[in-house]
Amino acid sequence: MRKNSNLDGTSRESFQVDDFELNVIDNAAALPLLEESSPESGSHVDTEETFELDDASQGVFTKIWYQDEEVVMYPANYEKVPVVRVQIAAMLLLFVMFGITDEVNGSLLPTITEYYNVTELQVSVVYFLQLIGYMLASGLNDILHRKWGSQGVMTASCITASLTYAVLALKPFSLYLYALCFLPLGLCIGFMDSTGNFYFGNLEIRKNELMGLLHGMYGLAAGVTPPLVTTLDYYFDWSYVFWIPCFFAVAGLVLCRVAFRYETPVKYRYVCDAGSDSSSEGETDYKWYNLSRFPPMIYLYALFLFLYLGTEIGVGTWLFTYLLKYQQGERFLMSFVTSAFWSGITVGRLGLGFVTKKFKNEYWSSVWYGWTCSLFFSLFLLISMINSNSNFYYFMLSVMIFGAGVFMGPLFPNASVVAIQILPKNLQVSGIGTATALGGCGAAAITYGFGYFCKVFGFKYFPALCFFAALSFNVLWMLYPKFIKGHREYL
Repeated sequence: MRKNSNLDGTSRESFQVDDFELNVIDNAAALPLLEESSPESGSHVDTEETFELDDASQGVFTKIWYQDEEVVMYPANYEKVPVVRVQIAAMLLLFVMFGITDEVNGSLLPTITEYYNVTELQVSVVYFLQLIGYMLASGLNDILHRKWGSQGVMTASCITASLTYAVLALKPFSLYLYALCFLPLGLCIGFMDSTGNFYFGNLEIRKNELMGLLHGMYGLAAGVTPPLVTTLDYYFDWSYVFWIPCFFAVAGLVLCRVAFRYETPVKYRYVCDAGSDSSSEGETDYKWYNLSRFPPMIYLYALFLFLYLGTEIGVGTWLFTYLLKYQQGERFLMSFVTSAFWSGITVGRLGLGFVTKKFKNEYWSSVWYGWTCSLFFSLFLLISMINSNSNFYYFMLSVMIFGAGVFMGPLFPNASVVAIQILPKNLQVSGIGTATALGGCGAAAITYGFGYFCKVFGFKYFPALCFFAALSFNVLWMLYPKFIKGHREYL
């Protein structure tokens, strides 16, 4: 039995009987409260009610009245709360769509250049338009969440993405229309990426494993894309590949309507304001457009993701062209060599999530993973200097690329976990959303830079480019403890 005192002078005794809580009001002055159906207008947080404790979900949902609307709070525990399981399923589906989208242009590059009669550099405008979409997502993330909530943002993103994929599947008549489709896709993926990292990073149990699974689904989808594109192009038509992410976008839309039904705009504002109230002075009222007020963690996280995602997508996009043009490999076989990189990403994210727990924390596990990744890229650089067309040679290239992918895979989910551990609650959605979207710009900008560099200087320098790109994000990761103070337990 416990006794609680309310702000209005009333008191309440609670008795726990099995799974039910019995409340006894011992002050008659509290009785009028039971007759009120809603709080008074203009109240900040008026009342709190616990409800829905049953065998199906052994967790407590809490209703809070905030800004004259009802907010439903619940623990981020998929074992106790069914809606959290639906959220996990929805984001896994959307990250499959995400993975196909990021790799499809690299796999289609030889086909698109031939179909539209353009150069590889002209096709790279796709990455610039996707970059603009990411930048728009970074600016609009907090604004739209406050206006629509996670449910509205995710619903709009799924609808927009499904319509855009349908246009691509109908084979646009010009390269410019084809490329223009990746502007709204970059915007949608920016929202989905930040939302997925936020929700998975806040899970109460098995956070590392599930974050690895989320990004592993992305790597798995990207890994099957090269042979899938090659097969569809040979037997059917290259544009048919876009019906696959369109299906996942529609399936994600159905799940998001259920998964985020409690994630209203008012709830988003309540969570941000509650986090602001609990944070120390000087950490409130952050806006995406006032970047100077963000703590160093967000800058470092954004810059790390910029370099990391740029390297990951740059390698995955141009590796296929490098193998065809410089190594003179056979197209179908080279599609599997390219898949080795994405397969490594997937294995690393699914498997090393369990190994991460053996380290002091996520930060130090990423130190070891990152430098091992650089080691494999250096071996890839050395082997690429050998001029050979044997199957064994291509096998060794696959092994080096696979190894680099394995240890590169967990770096993104680990970086997201570290950011959530360090940032205050009121900065987690806006801060991580801004950093993820800005970081995602690297996937477009650096990928374009890879293509421009190889076009000017030749694809023989592609392995060296991969090595130095991996070296850059590892050096930046080592600077975290220097600029982030007061969080020694996480660094």
